[in-house]
Amino acid sequence: MDEIRKNHILQIHPKKGGSFSGTVLDYTNDRIMVQIPTELLDLAQNVNELDELKVIANTHLGLKTMFCNVISSLNNKNCIIIENAPSVPVVQKREFVRVLCDFPFEILYNNETVACKSINISAGGIAFNSNNKKFNLQDDVKMLFSKDYFEKD
Repeated sequence: MDEIRKNHILQIHPKKGGSFSGTVLDYTNDRIMVQIPTELLDLAQNVNELDELKVIANTHLGLKTMFCNVISSLNNKNCIIIENAPSVPVVQKREFVRVLCDFPFEILYNNETVACKSINISAGGIAFNSNNKKFNLQDDVKMLFSKDYFEKD
């Protein structure tokens, strides 16, 4: 999975049933080392070498799925090693792809500045949270992006 990075959380679903999660400690182009939390070790102990897995990763491009095999079962460092297989292609049903993001920005609305944080962005729009203001459809707003995150204000 080209989208995989260190510290990504993986949902691991063995073909023989059950599921557990883990964190990517390290990866190469052909394998991923996954650390299993202590409270989930009993579930991970049932996974053996060559078992088939469905793995869902929460990546910067959203949830990505891959089907792979176990290379090495649970070791004394609470890690398993799984195959780094290609992600399942996603048929895009949207006109524009959404990318996860978390940069802060401000909205100028009725001469008031409202602090916001992005959730995801695409060529067609931006999803965001604002703790202190709700907006209505068709409200005219001015979005202010900081040069701290972009090339200029």
